[in-house]
Amino acid sequence: MKGIKGTFYLPYDLIWSVERAIRRLRPRIFITAETELWPNLFLRLESMGVPKAVVNGRISDRSYPRYLMMRSLFKRVMQSIDLLCMQSEESAKRAISLGAPEERVHVVGNLKFDIPAREPEDEKWRQLLGLPSDAQVIVAGSTHQGEEEAILGIFKRLSTSICDLWLILAPRAPERFQEVESLCEGMRVPMRRRTSGGPKEARVLLLDTIGELGQVYSVAKVAFVGGSLCPKGGHNPLEPASMGKAVVFGPHMENFKEIASALLRANGARQVRDSLELEKCLEELLRDPLAAEQTGRRARAVLEANRGATSRTIALLEDVMGVQGS
Repeated sequence: MKGIKGTFYLPYDLIWSVERAIRRLRPRIFITAETELWPNLFLRLESMGVPKAVVNGRISDRSYPRYLMMRSLFKRVMQSIDLLCMQSEESAKRAISLGAPEERVHVVGNLKFDIPAREPEDEKWRQLLGLPSDAQVIVAGSTHQGEEEAILGIFKRLSTSICDLWLILAPRAPERFQEVESLCEGMRVPMRRRTSGGPKEARVLLLDTIGELGQVYSVAKVAFVGGSLCPKGGHNPLEPASMGKAVVFGPHMENFKEIASALLRANGARQVRDSLELEKCLEELLRDPLAAEQTGRRARAVLEANRGATSRTIALLEDVMGVQGS
């Protein structure tokens, strides 16, 4: 988009902090993404005549009942929004039920499908990470507390019968790197860190860096998407899918509901209920390379088939709000 001068955190949705932020920024147009519906902010912008849009909008299963409890307030908020570009029919219907004028609500799809499809750089990243060329790698990305313990237990059991098995752990929160290292020590699993190394016999790598996970999926035979075994709403399964990797996630994918459903419908991912099912699923995919490859191909096909939300969103912003797209 043209004309962007900087990025800022949203203020807390308190009258005084909203007022201070608006006076300082003096916005001519306000565009927010996904679930960021803040009553004080939106109503103050409305009183100033500032056009507002929601892009990649969604109303989650958890948020919707709360909004319904405050229907009178959120009706004013939804009626103040000039354009709502929603991810799905379900979210669009929820927005309308909360008071958004139907003619302002459009289903455009999910912007996350428009990430670039990347060719895996398997050999490059094996060298960078010190992995043997024949290593069978599980990449557990964006994991949360409780998930690492389950996955390490699975790794210990599977590594007794699957040769050359490796595990890459990528905790979601950098402040938990030391906690996960201590967990490995407590479970007597040799581990080395990406940044500082470790024992040569270690076949568990702690990815204690920021920004590398998307490329590290290159080396995966199977990718587990974290935040899904525990009730955190999941993380984006399209990162490994974009590289044609077999994707596995747990039951809690509420924040990526439509994406997860699309992958499952196409047999481009597998969903498990708990750590026992996760172990069985990982073992099946590791022992059947053809099944893992086919699952990954289908996952990538889902990504390709659902592209286009970005161009549709920009077209609506140009038409409704006069925003110039690049």
